[in-house]
Amino acid sequence: METKNNVGVNPLVQARTEALENQEFSLRPLGKLWGMDVFTWYNASCENIASTIAAFPFPVIWFSTAETITQMLKHDAELMKSIQWLGQYNTASMQIPQQVARVIPLVTSTENLSDSLTLLRHNKQEKFALLFTTSGEGWKTYKQQFEDFVSINK
Repeated sequence: METKNNVGVNPLVQARTEALENQEFSLRPLGKLWGMDVFTWYNASCENIASTIAAFPFPVIWFSTAETITQMLKHDAELMKSIQWLGQYNTASMQIPQQVARVIPLVTSTENLSDSLTLLRHNKQEKFALLFTTSGEGWKTYKQQFEDFVSINK
């Protein structure tokens, strides 16, 4: 009988490393910002985003990329109507159907995340949930920029 020993691989250390890596890609609370509960989710599926938005007990502000918003429209356009502020931050051209945009109280679209965060600063909403999602190319840069903004403004 032959046995193999994985010398130097501690299963607890390996499990902890994997958990930390996966934590970055799960819903993460960042605490309060101007009376809003702030959450981030990186590279989330539309199914996860939709179920999260539906579960929030407060009105929702959702900041995301044009690509993710387009995917969500295909996945669950009705859910989009429950959002109080839809903020697209990576292109100034919002391409959502008029019938959806008409029922969202605030729809904004900016060339860059910095401009969207400036809008957020000037339109603070207490007792709201702010969900920030990003994916695709440049997601790490968006992640860092958003988390720095929240950290500085707490």
